Amino acid sequence: MKIYTRTGDKGMTSLLGGKRVAKNSGVIEAIGALDELNSYLGLCAAGIQDSKNRIYLLTVQDEIFKIGAGLAVPEKKLRQKIAPAITTDAVKRLETEIDSFSRQLKPLQNFILPGGCEEAANLFIARSICRRAERNLVILKKDKSYAVVLAYINRLSDWLFVFARLTNKQLKQKEQLWIS
Repeated sequence: MKIYTRTGDKGMTSLLGGKRVAKNSGVIEAIGALDELNSYLGLCAAGIQDSKNRIYLLTVQDEIFKIGAGLAVPEKKLRQKIAPAITTDAVKRLETEIDSFSRQLKPLQNFILPGGCEEAANLFIARSICRRAERNLVILKKDKSYAVVLAYINRLSDWLFVFARLTNKQLKQKEQLWIS
């Protein structure tokens, strides 16, 4: 099987199930932002030495892939058959992890500049990509089950922020406060 099909040469692509849409449609923009986020998280995972922290990222990558697959299936009945859904359990897990990470950090009294060590700086970039993906997803508002996706992505950006802070702490990198 060849990797190229030539079916997208005129600016159209297929969703799972065969429906053709423009490559600049809202759903493709959202899938693309999730793909970019997932790819960047792969870079983050490759740069993290701690195996437990890498597993956190691999778990999130799997969940983002599930969200993208769900978006690629336009029909709800078909989506329930072939695309694994993200659940409220995943949102709750992120919240539990945020709370656990936060207990290991000093409470913020000021804004901080994104950065620090390279691993944390990459996580801050991933957080920014996550926020863009969220903006793309908000535009879609597919159905009621979609609320879980929005909650997950919203929580994920918070998770990435706290995880970046924790990574800086673990690697003994001081946070740079923003003071105007």
